[in-house]
Amino acid sequence: MRAMMTLKLAALMAFATLFMACGGSSPIAAVTEHAGKLVELVESNKEDPKKAEEVVDKYLEDNKDALAKLKTEMKKVEEEMKADPSKLADYAEEAGEMMKLQGKIKALRENAALKPVLAKIRGVLR
Repeated sequence: MRAMMTLKLAALMAFATLFMACGGSSPIAAVTEHAGKLVELVESNKEDPKKAEEVVDKYLEDNKDALAKLKTEMKKVEEEMKADPSKLADYAEEAGEMMKLQGKIKALRENAALKPVLAKIRGVLR
């Protein structure tokens, strides 16, 4: 049971490490909001990977402080869940939204030219 919670936490954190300041009710909701915006930017520019990277870079620069703050908040959430795995249930709804984004990102990864920008997003979110 604890191993399953750890796996779920690891999956959530891997994705959640995507992005606060968007007014979410929790750090995970904020990460999801940022991740959603980044995925939208890539999707809307998927035909031009260079443009996708430019708009993602701009978003990351414009939200640099909020993302740094969020990264700190996500570490606290991670520690909270490690200390008490039952806390994972408190974030079930937000985690569900994050998992929906995973499907979109998987589809975008099929375009090899988008892999560098997707890796950049993932790197910021970790």
